[in-house]
Amino acid sequence: MRPVRDRVQRVEAVAALLPAEAWRVLCLREGSGEPVAFQFAAVRVWAVRDGGPGPCVWLLIRRPVSGEGEVKYYLSNAVAETPLEVLALVSGCRVRVEEYLEDGKSFLGMSQYECRSWAGWHHHMSLVALA
Repeated sequence: MRPVRDRVQRVEAVAALLPAEAWRVLCLREGSGEPVAFQFAAVRVWAVRDGGPGPCVWLLIRRPVSGEGEVKYYLSNAVAETPLEVLALVSGCRVRVEEYLEDGKSFLGMSQYECRSWAGWHHHMSLVALA
């Protein structure tokens, strides 16, 4: 079914209309004292691109288990058969990438290159990544 303009909704409205059985509690990782868990729901939606219909994508919604706190929204171009567990796990990878970049800048010299060519920069970043 192709999307129609009068059915366009904000992500907050889509999340509010989801029934209780659409939400699942999933653990992203072990925390310092207890596991880091959130409620997740995923819906196939049509993205809007330049005012028109875009591709069919996943809208992943993450909210705290307690119900209080920030609700996060993600769009994913994963295939329709992708399980909710995989979408949730990938949504939590951003923390690891940020830790990697911070360690690279602080301890490994990622921001201390002095080269003038693409090959030199690429060489330096490859060595930092390996370190």
